[in-house]
Amino acid sequence: MGHDDPDAIRRHYEDAELARAYTAARFSRPLGAVQHRRQLAAVNDAIARIGASRVLELACGPARLTAGVTGMRRGVAVDASAEMLAEAKRRMPPDGPWEFRLGDAFSLDLGETFDVVYTFRLLRHFRAPERARLYSTMQAHLRDGGLAVFDAIHVAKPRMLARVESREPARVHDHVFGSASALTDELEGAGFEVVELRGLIRHVVLQSVVSRLTAWMRMPAAGEALIERIERMPGGRPLEWIVLCRTPSRSS
Repeated sequence: MGHDDPDAIRRHYEDAELARAYTAARFSRPLGAVQHRRQLAAVNDAIARIGASRVLELACGPARLTAGVTGMRRGVAVDASAEMLAEAKRRMPPDGPWEFRLGDAFSLDLGETFDVVYTFRLLRHFRAPERARLYSTMQAHLRDGGLAVFDAIHVAKPRMLARVESREPARVHDHVFGSASALTDELEGAGFEVVELRGLIRHVVLQSVVSRLTAWMRMPAAGEALIERIERMPGGRPLEWIVLCRTPSRSS
């Protein structure tokens, strides 16, 4: 099976140790914390933008983002890994608005639509045919005018950053879009209307150095503040985009 084979990816995440360590390994250092905060803000912005009451998260993992999503009345979080779902349920209050379901995003049919569907660190692992299937899943579960929110990689990770994510072995494929136009063309070809491409981590080499240094010095708050300041500097190429898309009207 290939690096981007859905079954192989699913098996990779069916690891109890990986589920427990996932958030700390990737998002506890200053750079990861900034990424997490910006991704969460994008989801909450989308919910507020359209007054969403029903939200679907695909590949929720250990509820890294789920725990901070607000403003909706009902949420459904889906993951193909029972270990990830167990960790998510452990972290979340049992009487909250979220329902957790075991399911494969490639063959999902919940029988209902949502105002916002979001997913992070899922689409990047697959090549064009598999991404097209995931786009279809998102569209099938979005109401007319609903918003899809997800990430797309623009710049390959520098080695220093890749080593930090040591539990994400090289066998897991990451697709890199060479330009914003290439990404937009793919999304429009899939039937999406692109609302916004929000660049994230615009000076990745410098920001990675700051992250590693301040983590080593045990000054994470200072590192996050400096990374955010660097983010506002002009120029640079974003490590990734946070994508907001609108679904096409089914009546047109």
